Amino acid sequence: ATLMTDHQHTALNTGFLTHPRPDGGAPRGEGFELRTDAHGVVRAGGGLLLTTQLRARAVAHHTDLPECAEQLSIAQQHHATFSHLARDHLAQESGDQDDVAQALSDQHAAIRGTGGNPSANQFPELSEPYLVLHSPAGIASSTPQSTHLTSGEHLALTSGGHTSLAIG
Repeated sequence: ATLMTDHQHTALNTGFLTHPRPDGGAPRGEGFELRTDAHGVVRAGGGLLLTTQLRARAVAHHTDLPECAEQLSIAQQHHATFSHLARDHLAQESGDQDDVAQALSDQHAAIRGTGGNPSANQFPELSEPYLVLHSPAGIASSTPQSTHLTSGEHLALTSGGHTSLAIG
């Protein structure tokens, strides 16, 4: 199915994607494509979950994110544990990393949410307007220009394996 306008070649294509041709469509893939030659915006005032986690046949609520929430919980626990260990071994001042661990705990609680009433179409996830990116296979970001990350409070990096920086 296609919903489109000729203005800036804007279209939503769903299902079996083809490129129109006089002798029949040329296959272009399956799924969906939302495209435009102009600007595009995705705006969600209540929060946005962008994930590649499969929900076969849409069996759960659309903001259901237990896999992501579990991984965030483990990461927050790592920060709290290492904060306590560093303080106990006099490697840092008391409270230096406690603020980060607490901020991550608060963030995780807001992303996972509590309560809710599914029979009244109220679900707990995303109780604050977070942008949540999640993928079981990984996330890649690439540009031939610059990348800028900024955070008004804390920047917490957690890896279950190695963390590598290559500069040059």
